Amino acid sequence: MKKLLLTILIAQSLNTFAQNKWIYVDSKVSGSNLTFELFKKQPDNSYTMIKTGTSTYTYKFDSLSAGVYRIHVNISYTKYIPTWHPYKALWEDAADIDLTVADTFNAANGLLPNPAFFGPASINGEMTEGLLKTKGDPLKNIRVLIVDNSNNLIKMVNTNDSGKFSVTNIPVGTYKIKTDVVNALNTNAKSVVLDSTHLNAIVKITVNKTGATNTGIANTVSTNSSVLVYPNPAANFVNISVSSSKFNYCIYNITGQLIKSSTVNDNHVTIDMSQQIMGVYFMSIEQNGKVESRRILLTQ
Repeated sequence: MKKLLLTILIAQSLNTFAQNKWIYVDSKVSGSNLTFELFKKQPDNSYTMIKTGTSTYTYKFDSLSAGVYRIHVNISYTKYIPTWHPYKALWEDAADIDLTVADTFNAANGLLPNPAFFGPASINGEMTEGLLKTKGDPLKNIRVLIVDNSNNLIKMVNTNDSGKFSVTNIPVGTYKIKTDVVNALNTNAKSVVLDSTHLNAIVKITVNKTGATNTGIANTVSTNSSVLVYPNPAANFVNISVSSSKFNYCIYNITGQLIKSSTVNDNHVTIDMSQQIMGVYFMSIEQNGKVESRRILLTQ
């Protein structure tokens, strides 16, 4: 009886020791809406979220057992984006934290800044067929990342309840569309080329049952306009680019009052709108005797 009791006590002690590992996470950003998420590697090599917590700056995951983990920090501030340890935007680039031998780990998971690129182009699309879902089902609230050829992040958006997304006000250039899906790799991200004659692209993304993310280019939309106005919506400034070397512009508020006008001896101008109130504005651009109108939404 004493031997059995001793065996039980030793087993309980070992179990307590095994559950006494911890990971300390430092977000490097102070805020009131930080959500810390802990994922653990499973026997089939997939990862499952096992713990979450909220904090303003740092968080400690304790009472952990031996295993391999990944950390994700979610944030609602637009200045930063949700980030995987260490400083990665995609799950597939996250680093493993091995607690099979070590008992503790200090993770300096600084959040990635949200890039501020502006331009006249846009990418729209939808994501369907998710893991453990029926083929064709929409994937909602999934992050879509636009990266350049050097894998620099240009913009990030989330899919809506219908699996659709829209990335606006990006510069012309060549991009790849990647998705941040746990247990899914971006194995076939196609390139999207946006230029002055193809300012808008429509794409379709599928995540198949093996976890591979495949991106297909459904269509690129041509534009016959020689006038580009961006960003829209705008904040403190608006750009106008035209095909000629001289043009005139006028900007009116919603009541029809003229608030700005000028003749530009160039094919581009940046207009300061920081002193204007939020709302809808109308723009008239004239070049080579032809007038085009644009509607601008000022958000700040």
